[in-house]
Amino acid sequence: MLKKMPLGGFIPPSEIIGYAPKKNEKKILAAFSGGADSSLMLHLLRDWCAEKGFSLYAAHVNHGIRGEEAIRDRDFCSAVCQRMGIELFILNADVPAIAKKTGKSIESAARDVRYDFFAEIMEKNDIPILATAHNADDNLETMLFRLARGTGLRGLCGIPQKRELGGGRCVIRPILPLTKAQVHDICAENGIEYVYDSTNSEEIYARNSIRASVLPTLRAINPDVVGASVRTSMSLREDLLYLEEAAEEHLKQNKDGMVKELALLRRPIFNRAVLKLCGEIDDSMMEGVHLDAIYELVKKGREHSSLSLPGKKRAVIENGRLIFENEDKGKKEASTLPEAMELSEGENSFGAYVLTLENACSIENSHSTQQIQKNEGNIYKLFTQVYLESAKINGKLFVRCRKSGDRIRTGGISKDVRKLFSEKKLGLEERISYPIICDDDGIVLIPEIAVRDGMKAKNNRGIKLTIFVV
Repeated sequence: MLKKMPLGGFIPPSEIIGYAPKKNEKKILAAFSGGADSSLMLHLLRDWCAEKGFSLYAAHVNHGIRGEEAIRDRDFCSAVCQRMGIELFILNADVPAIAKKTGKSIESAARDVRYDFFAEIMEKNDIPILATAHNADDNLETMLFRLARGTGLRGLCGIPQKRELGGGRCVIRPILPLTKAQVHDICAENGIEYVYDSTNSEEIYARNSIRASVLPTLRAINPDVVGASVRTSMSLREDLLYLEEAAEEHLKQNKDGMVKELALLRRPIFNRAVLKLCGEIDDSMMEGVHLDAIYELVKKGREHSSLSLPGKKRAVIENGRLIFENEDKGKKEASTLPEAMELSEGENSFGAYVLTLENACSIENSHSTQQIQKNEGNIYKLFTQVYLESAKINGKLFVRCRKSGDRIRTGGISKDVRKLFSEKKLGLEERISYPIICDDDGIVLIPEIAVRDGMKAKNNRGIKLTIFVV
């Protein structure tokens, strides 16, 4: 067991995650670089896990940046884990090459490589908890880094004690309250060995520059600037929690995201309600400029208005509600459809629709609705049915998706198809792959929306077009 720790210096994992894991979930993966922080954390976790009946694993990433020094660190970590009886997973990566290929910074590429590796280990070994050795100095650097780039309340809170990773997994920071100086003192007092990363002193990295140039100035103003930042972070996080609870309370009453009610909210609560409504978008991708744009969209409240967002999402106002749609879903479906597909007698498949052509004069010998609905074991839902004047069809009938500038003459007026879609209150995804039936003269029919003047047959004669939804 280690000698006396500062009060609150090590937060037990069970306290951070806030629940008692089941017996088969008592596993923790420690990110182990070999530095002072992760070495101390590994020793603390080993003692805690032994006491609480948890299994402890460790993971080390050689980023391929520091040559022989990185090999030294890898071998050090391997020796430590072997001595402590901890299973160690090792990844040897070429982060500079990955950064060059992806266009990311070295720091960003390295982080992605690490967390992808950790996620893979956790999935294969059913490990629900990842522990990283962030400390109070790291927290202050993060706060300053985000402040310099521009951030909101969440960003100024710094590094959270716990972050959900999805799939029932989370990352925890059990030594976050400790300063870097305290970490080194505890390691020295307990004889804990560690290695030093020489890149920590290179100012080519933004965080290192903050560490080398900014923090000394702040310490000259206040020697306990790190401790002060911890208190500030905790205070801001309490404010954040209050605002998020207020947003959740609003959404309990306004589950459908009604625009009129959202527009009445004060901005701090509005922002958090919107982030919860658009849930699938990573918070880190949603910046103030996006929230400002959504706020203006809601304030204006124009039906069918929309805007693009990060993560290939789109905010849309439909039926008085603010909804978030996947821009890619409809586009991917439309990209698999032919640019134009000629309709032949019988059954024609087009995306999520089945279109059948029949000669109404010989209906007894054609494909009946009942036959089509039960074709090959599939049950199709009747969408619409129209009779067209065969003599007024110029050339062959074909089906396609909407194109920019599409118009149809109906009711004696040439109408914009885009506006017709809006009036029909079709969602973005539905509009992209909606079937439009044409002949050589242009659009003949937009199902359930409009028929070209003179094309609708009387007395159920001519060409019978039936459309089903798969």
